Amino acid sequence: MITSVYTNSCPNCGGPLESTRALEGLPCNKCINGSVDAFKNIPIDEKIKAIYNILVNQGNLKGYWELYYSLELYEELSNYFKKITGYMPWSLQKFWLRRLGEGASFSMSAPTGLGKSTTIMVYSSYLKDNVLYLVPTKSLQDQICNKISKFAEISCGKIDDKKISIVTINYLNRHFSEINYYRPKFIGVDDADAIVKSGKTTDKLVSIMGIPEEIYEDAIKLVRLKRLLFIQEDREELEAKIRQIESRIASFSGNIAQLVIASATMRPKGVKQKALKYITGFDVSTAQIYARNIIDSFSDKSLESIVMELGSGGLILVSKEYGKNK
Repeated sequence: MITSVYTNSCPNCGGPLESTRALEGLPCNKCINGSVDAFKNIPIDEKIKAIYNILVNQGNLKGYWELYYSLELYEELSNYFKKITGYMPWSLQKFWLRRLGEGASFSMSAPTGLGKSTTIMVYSSYLKDNVLYLVPTKSLQDQICNKISKFAEISCGKIDDKKISIVTINYLNRHFSEINYYRPKFIGVDDADAIVKSGKTTDKLVSIMGIPEEIYEDAIKLVRLKRLLFIQEDREELEAKIRQIESRIASFSGNIAQLVIASATMRPKGVKQKALKYITGFDVSTAQIYARNIIDSFSDKSLESIVMELGSGGLILVSKEYGKNK
């Protein structure tokens, strides 16, 4: 059997890693000597903890601590989620919690009812302070304030860096000159269409995230130049400019806020929104994840009897012509 070797791939020392060990989630043979058979059929979370303990006992722990720490933080977030909500997160929420714990900036693009808002609220309360929670409307602001205030200190309708600040997009735009100093560690955007569609709102968000203006402008240039690649015949000069800009952006090492946005209908089109990807790794994804169990059916029963049979928690949709009063 031919064994592939991947350079710079060992999760502990960064050295070469054989494919057989990579498939079992193991570090290279120099970090942990011996056969891979002893680690087969072990759940990945248990395997990470076992490998970490072996490396610690051998005095050979290097980069693997990051993987172990990420797992520990994810488990802590999952347990906190259960403490707050009363139930364990389901698979999609686990995926989001893992990425949140890693400090990643990303988008939650999924239909209504899959727990996007709940996940952001739980993570915001876990962080406790210096969190900015953005919502599109005053009514949603009041709902979020009411929910989070049960298990965390909040500032509803205004900015307070010692609490979770829950404000509307309109507040951000109207009071930006007063709050331009504010640098939260986490920004959660619930129902993100206002951010995705508005370039001016994106400008303000980028400033509050702590991204320097020159880096932001470089990222916008990068988006436009990469678009030209598809139509430019002489690509050599253009590719050289792109490499220069990418190098300047990569050299930026300042601290910026973690950004997570949630929406069921994201359709990003603007250059400014796409520029965020090159600075933070954030990608306003258009992919939709459908995981709800919906049955399309017909019944001769009356609406009242169906509602009584299904119980609370439903949603009744009626045509405008029929009217909700009926």
